[in-house]
Amino acid sequence: MSPNTRFVFLSLSAAALTACGGVPTRRFQFDAMDVEEKPLPAMIVIGDDWIGAAERQQFVNLDKSDSTLALDLAFDRGEIEITVAAVPVDPDTGKPERIPKSRSEPNEFVAEPRRLRLTDPEVQLFILPRR
Repeated sequence: MSPNTRFVFLSLSAAALTACGGVPTRRFQFDAMDVEEKPLPAMIVIGDDWIGAAERQQFVNLDKSDSTLALDLAFDRGEIEITVAAVPVDPDTGKPERIPKSRSEPNEFVAEPRRLRLTDPEVQLFILPRR
């Protein structure tokens, strides 16, 4: 094998390994509704990061419309836990009145945590029953 061929082969091998060695990410769309199929203002929590979800404004349906939230998720493990909790919204400002800070905080609507995989459908709909 000539030195030039060897260099090209090693360069391509290194590029392939670098491309495959990163953490896979994927974009998902999240939505929430109540059992009567009405859009429900809610916060999308990744893992158990309730404070981070509030800081990053991970909310859906705040403005009385059926809006989704797009999030790019990194799958450093096989699954990611997603929890959705309803938030009361001030009708005048359209902003959350109270934001839950943990799973144990009382809330009328909370979906059971769902384990999301890289191969799951892009659109994730959560139906939140009353507790």
